[in-house]
Amino acid sequence: RLSLPTFPFSPVRRATRKRSAMRAVVLRRHGDPSVLEPADLPEPTAGPGQAIVEVRACALNRLDLWVRGGLPGLR
Repeated sequence: RLSLPTFPFSPVRRATRKRSAMRAVVLRRHGDPSVLEPADLPEPTAGPGQAIVEVRACALNRLDLWVRGGLPGLR
């Protein structure tokens, strides 16, 4: 059985429900994991030739951790 981490919000939402905001984890500055902030952001809208994709799960790779930590030369 897979054990999922707990979040201060539910990462799953119903596709049938119209929303005006989405939950996200935002990185505003470099640092340790405590700099990751949960935030409500405006729901994106698709422009011509674009599509909205609902992300139900994601992960960080080593490069993401280096950027968060402020490795010189990476933004």
